[in-house]
Amino acid sequence: MPATAAATATKEEPATRFAKDQLKAFIERIERLEEENHRLLDELARLRGEFARLTVAEAPKQASAHLLFVPTPERYLLVEREGAPPARGEELQVFEVEGRFTVTKVGRAPYPGELRPCAYLLRLA
Repeated sequence: MPATAAATATKEEPATRFAKDQLKAFIERIERLEEENHRLLDELARLRGEFARLTVAEAPKQASAHLLFVPTPERYLLVEREGAPPARGEELQVFEVEGRFTVTKVGRAPYPGELRPCAYLLRLA
C-alpha cells in the first residue's frame, strides 16, 4: 500500500498546487481590496471634513429695480423700473414708447458698473 499512497500523492500534487495558487491569488486580491477600502475611507473622511467647513450660500436677493432696454425707431432707450425684471417671453407695454414688446432676454445692463438686471425688449408687430 505504500506505493499506492505515493502514487495518489503524486496525482494530487498538481491539483493541490493549483488550489494553493488560487488561494494565494485570492488572498492577494483581498489585501489589495482592503488597501483600496482604507484609501477610500480616508478620502471620505477628508471630504466630510471639507463639507463641514462649507458655508451655506444665501440665495441671491431678488432685484428691487431693473432696467428695460427698449428699441425705438431712432435709438435705444434705457428705462428704469421698480421691482423684479419681467421674465423672458413676457409681453409688456412701455409707456415711454408706443407699442407692445416682448422680453427676449434678461441679463446684465449694457454698460459697466450697473448692478441692476436689464430686460432686453423686442417690438411686437
